[in-house]
Amino acid sequence: MRASHAVFLAVFVLALVGLAGLRSWRAPVPARLMAGTEPARIEVRRPREDLIISREAGGPWVVARQNDLADAESVELLLSGLRSLSFGPPVASSEAGLASGLGPADATRVRVLDEAGRPLFDGLFGRRLFGRSSYFRARDGDAVRLATGPDPELLLRSSAQWREPRLLPGGCAGGLEIFARGAWIAVPPDAATDLCALRASHWATGTPEGLAGFDRPLLRARTPDGRGFTVGERRGGERLVRVDGRTSLLRIPAASIEAAAADLIP
Repeated sequence: MRASHAVFLAVFVLALVGLAGLRSWRAPVPARLMAGTEPARIEVRRPREDLIISREAGGPWVVARQNDLADAESVELLLSGLRSLSFGPPVASSEAGLASGLGPADATRVRVLDEAGRPLFDGLFGRRLFGRSSYFRARDGDAVRLATGPDPELLLRSSAQWREPRLLPGGCAGGLEIFARGAWIAVPPDAATDLCALRASHWATGTPEGLAGFDRPLLRARTPDGRGFTVGERRGGERLVRVDGRTSLLRIPAASIEAAAADLIP
């Protein structure tokens, strides 16, 4: 009698354990970033570097660590990926987090907040599998799922790689002017195409603005809505550029700017 009682107790305990495991595998499907929400802050926290991108009152996105404009196109790609995020059924229990790249030393936590600091999205991304898919769970202790949405490469970028490389974000649909002979002169649309598409190759460091040749610039350009840039001296194969409203000086290939402005510089 005692033996049968022990067997019954063992079966009962195993059943409870099985039910607990089943509940963990049937955890609610995580939520994606809802369409129509207004994100004001994006946090991408990794073991080796945290990335924070934020904006105020619908203004431009700024990379906090760099104190510079964020690459608006890439920010929108990341948010779009979080809005379209899809989840498969659980593929492993919570204990498999380490093997899925969801442990403390590997996971990338992504949080999106609104202006009041309320979370709009929160989740942990683990090891990449294929395409835009990677292991995912909403929080520690959840079962591991397969999630497809944002490009995993975006989650691996350093804060410096999130800086805006374009001199004129948004292009020049409204036109472009250059300063020549003491006045602003409209640039023909065909001639403005290359100037409007100029991008920085990297950012200048340790270069005082007063020594960058902006007192006698190669070129000054602006759009009707007030965005503009000034091209300074040549340094090897590059030229220094000051973009209005940005604190850091940029470097662009000298040949690019000189070819684009060849017929415009007096």
